[in-house]
Amino acid sequence: MASLSYRSIAVGMLVAVVGGGFALAKPSPEQRCTATKLNETGKKAYGKLRCWAKEVRHSDPTQFSQCKDKVEARFASKFAAAEATGSCPTTGDAGPLETTVDGLVDGVVGALTGSVAGSFLSTDEAKQCASTKLIAAGKKVASKMTCHARAATRGFDGDCVYAAENAFFVRWGTAERKGGCATTDDEGSIEAMVDGLVNYLGFDSCGCLGLLGQTCQLVWENTLVGGYLTSCSNFPGENRCVPRDSVCGGSSIGLCPPGGVPCLSIVSSCGGQQVQQTYCWYPF
Repeated sequence: MASLSYRSIAVGMLVAVVGGGFALAKPSPEQRCTATKLNETGKKAYGKLRCWAKEVRHSDPTQFSQCKDKVEARFASKFAAAEATGSCPTTGDAGPLETTVDGLVDGVVGALTGSVAGSFLSTDEAKQCASTKLIAAGKKVASKMTCHARAATRGFDGDCVYAAENAFFVRWGTAERKGGCATTDDEGSIEAMVDGLVNYLGFDSCGCLGLLGQTCQLVWENTLVGGYLTSCSNFPGENRCVPRDSVCGGSSIGLCPPGGVPCLSIVSSCGGQQVQQTYCWYPF
């Protein structure tokens, strides 16, 4: 991931997400780039799973290879075009994102068709069912990533997420009602895989964006040792978007001056800075 020069765009996106659906007057170039990357990442996952959906029905290694190559070429081209504008808050992240997406694709394919792809599928009905489920999983990734892309430019839309979730379950139910599936009642486990990717790359409840290497952490500002509190439940702090590799928690009980009750000692590492704070309660 790129450097931490994304603070300004993160603030704009936080407004878009927390605002609950109100639109920004005009998306910035940074927001448009980020939306493109979110969209194209979802499309890559869908494209790869669609290639597998064809392969498990009618095995053709040549066509399968061509299908994957086409998906990967589109992904690389779209990312390069977005970054060529010079407005992207991160650059050079196509490779890591591709690896992340391929990990999801491999996991879904293995779960639905066997650790050796296709080894579960001994009948035409099983192949058709697995193919339908692969398409359903792929469309869910693409649809939910589109929802997050929209949030980057026009505000978060809960109806968008609901539609993606509902379509997934409808497709899954249709596949299993036809019978002959090699695996059944597995929509929950596949959904967890898909949502794991979406949650890793999309917006979280704080408005932090995983695509930019952000995560939400509770950050303590006060660096006083022996800070005075009215009770042990009154810790000063707030949720912030920080680099994903930051550790803003890590608690251990410290020492207080005579008469004080140690509530919590926080050892924090945020943005390369480490501080230790011991908060004490004085029950007079």
